[in-house]
Amino acid sequence: MTRIDGTLALLLLAVGACAPAAPPVPAPPPVVAEPGTCASASAAADAQVVRYACRGSGANQAAGFTVSIPAGWTVQVTDSLDITLFASDGDRAVWVTGGDQLPAPVTPDDTLNFWLAANEIALRRTPTRQDVADFRFVLDDDPARARRWVTDEQMEALRVTGLVARLTAEREGRPVLRRTTEVRPLAGGTAGYLDEVVDVQGPWHTTAYLTVRDAVLYIISFNAPEEDVEALLPLWEQVAASFVPDTRRP
Repeated sequence: MTRIDGTLALLLLAVGACAPAAPPVPAPPPVVAEPGTCASASAAADAQVVRYACRGSGANQAAGFTVSIPAGWTVQVTDSLDITLFASDGDRAVWVTGGDQLPAPVTPDDTLNFWLAANEIALRRTPTRQDVADFRFVLDDDPARARRWVTDEQMEALRVTGLVARLTAEREGRPVLRRTTEVRPLAGGTAGYLDEVVDVQGPWHTTAYLTVRDAVLYIISFNAPEEDVEALLPLWEQVAASFVPDTRRP
């Protein structure tokens, strides 16, 4: 390249550097749900998914999440002990649930129940009064530290796979034809993963993720006839990848 060519190239680079930058593409407005509801973002007519933000009410307000659901699916929301979004399209269904295991104590009774529940989760048995007293002493009577302790305990690989295994249909007396439990990535962390086929007048497939964030228990479950699963797998993976827990405490 000649010196003239080199100079021209530098000038062109300089002009480009001085040119005004293209305006940034505005981010879509955040979806904000009132306690006890799931709010949906407005979607274009050709959108393939709808973004939902959900948050529990009362003592369950720390249980929040966002998730994308296929457009056109029927969506129902329930808010009792847990906040649950249920989406269905015929026999195909998705459940997303969040439940706070250790809501903030307010009254003296709340405080006692909080530490009893936290200690029981940590010990995996009913604690004695001395157990609870020792637990509170070790954690400086700090609810936030108790939630971190409980979360770390429940997210150990063996324990979280044990927790997700409790979702098996076998507990309801249904014969399980095939089952796998393992740890898988979810929402920037990990989750217990269950994949099983049960016999319900024919093979029926269930896939579930279970994770704990700040003592809030989240479950994502997919259900469909076994014959539909191969075609549905990309959709299930898309929904799981869209899940974001939001454990802000009031």
